[in-house]
Amino acid sequence: MKTWLLALVSIGLGGSAAAVAALALRPWLMRRYTARWRCRLWGVLAAVLLAGPVLLAGPVLLALPLPQLPAAPGWRVTLPAPETAPTDRVSA
Repeated sequence: MKTWLLALVSIGLGGSAAAVAALALRPWLMRRYTARWRCRLWGVLAAVLLAGPVLLAGPVLLALPLPQLPAAPGWRVTLPAPETAPTDRVSA
């Protein structure tokens, strides 16, 4: 679990750094590349951020152990049987 969390944090930080770099290079990118290529750059960045945790730590998700349930207590609760049916009905 700790490995998966560290992988998720590293992907988030790396993606954030890439987004900040793309924003910092925006004036240069606007002069050099068309809108189609800039859109593809953001699409690749979004795909890496979305698919990164699955690609990096996919087997870890399947290997997580199931939580152990506590054993059932050794005592039972018994309720007394009702003596009579309820008689506080309202008649019209």
